[in-house]
Amino acid sequence: MTEALVNEFRGLLERRVLCGSSTVAVHAAEILSRLIQSTPATLSVKQLSLDIRRLGRTLERAAPQELAVGNIVRRVLFALSNESTLEEKEPSAQLGLVSSSSSRSLHTLLDLTSESPELDDSLTVGAVRSTLLGIIDEMIAELGNVYSRIADQAIEYIHSSEVIMTAGRSNTLVRFLAGAKDFRKFQVFVAESAPGFVGQSMAIELSKAGIDSTLITDSAVFALMSRMNKVVVGAHAILANGGLIVHTGIYNIALAAKYYNVDFLVVTGLYKLCPIFAFHQDTINDYSSPESILGYTESILQEINVENPKYEYVPPELVTLLITNDQGYHPSYIYRLLSEFYRQEDYTL
Repeated sequence: MTEALVNEFRGLLERRVLCGSSTVAVHAAEILSRLIQSTPATLSVKQLSLDIRRLGRTLERAAPQELAVGNIVRRVLFALSNESTLEEKEPSAQLGLVSSSSSRSLHTLLDLTSESPELDDSLTVGAVRSTLLGIIDEMIAELGNVYSRIADQAIEYIHSSEVIMTAGRSNTLVRFLAGAKDFRKFQVFVAESAPGFVGQSMAIELSKAGIDSTLITDSAVFALMSRMNKVVVGAHAILANGGLIVHTGIYNIALAAKYYNVDFLVVTGLYKLCPIFAFHQDTINDYSSPESILGYTESILQEINVENPKYEYVPPELVTLLITNDQGYHPSYIYRLLSEFYRQEDYTL
């Protein structure tokens, strides 16, 4: 049954029937829960860890652009390691009487060669199954509350009579801005985000939510930036150095905001935190059909190569603050969050 569900999920990812970070993250967590439920109680925790890693690699290959899938797999592996360690500790350690020498130092956190303790072959799945399933249930509940948790913080960052710029389309961003409209009066300028023009959909959604919105062309971003109080955008992924993978066109907005010293805020869930780095614009990307840029004709294909990237990279020095479902974080704090969510040896599945 689990294998059939995995194959179905993989097929949906490959055909891109299932897309969107939140949706695929929930499905990945549910698949992992089914896998753990169907695993024999006598199987070793170490073997379960290997099975989870194998599943993670399979799903990552099916949809390399959906980075949230790998993040969920890594969080489950981290939870499995923690529970295994607790089972092996002495009673004094379980009561919290752990010596200071066992805590992880800053040097340990930054040392990529340091590893967590190896999983014990003698520890079985039956000893940790119920706790692990409970953790995954909490993770699914957390994913369901991401929008509301971020929206609840809106009035802390949006003030009356502000003029805000945004681009692309993000459910998180729509909910965030809608969370402030009943308490603050503000105006939003939305870049149309060519060539997909998803900014048009964003402007319509904001208007339906009762937010004063103005749709602008991408070429008008720099000219209008000096009038903005802040920029607020969504993100496809947060990278290990605090940089972002965002919708194409947002990098130009980030550069304009830096030039005019306008705050650049990002609203995103912590499930999008990835322990990977991007060194240039094509490190992590997805390319859409060129049809939206140039229509298909034989003569055009012979003369012109058309690239239509879906995402681009924004370096951390252009980001003012990351507003997550937990709280706001400066990009320089991301290294600490990585140690709270993932094991270093799971960065590469």
